[in-house]
Amino acid sequence: MSLLPLKEGGHGMGATAIIGLGAMGLGMARNILAAGIALTGYDIAPAARDRFASLGGTPAETAAGAAEGASLLLVMVVDAAQA
Repeated sequence: MSLLPLKEGGHGMGATAIIGLGAMGLGMARNILAAGIALTGYDIAPAARDRFASLGGTPAETAAGAAEGASLLLVMVVDAAQA
């Protein structure tokens, strides 16, 4: 399977965001960004947000800020309490 880069607004796709940039979330973010999809992300750890930014993602200062305006929101946290 091959992923084609999506242009902003293409195929009905709005903004995409991810909350949780740990082991699973950062790997997912890396693949999403490699597919050419713009991605906003948030993690409670500033170092995780910095790693995300180094991959080309747009870090948000809060979870709410990452989710604002997103038509697709991925939440990759440890448990329901974190969500």
